Amino acid sequence: LTALDNVRLPYFLRKRPGPDTSSAKAMDLLEKAGIVHLASAYPATMPGGESRRVALVRALMLEPVLLIAVEPTSALDIDTTRHMAEYMRTLNQQGLSLLVVTHDAEITAAGTHLLTMASGKLTQAENL
Repeated sequence: LTALDNVRLPYFLRKRPGPDTSSAKAMDLLEKAGIVHLASAYPATMPGGESRRVALVRALMLEPVLLIAVEPTSALDIDTTRHMAEYMRTLNQQGLSLLVVTHDAEITAAGTHLLTMASGKLTQAENL
């Protein structure tokens, strides 16, 4: 499937009344994530970082109230990581709760709460 079709896929997992609005919604999400240029690209032709960004956008298609992301910026360059951190911050300000597990300081700086673990135990909790 193309990136656009991958993003649209969750839309079809539930019955929905009315016209199919998935293409417009998916394109809007791709644009907000800064990857609209990938709409017609196939995963095999994308670098790993770009396919991770498509996966994040796909997770947003059904407007979840909570998004759990594990290392969402691994394999991304510095500029893309900053863009994704800002995008995730914006999503949070719009009401989406995010639980992000990461080693990336750029992403932790975008959060509002930081829980630190070591050896499988919570060692610190702080509001940012």
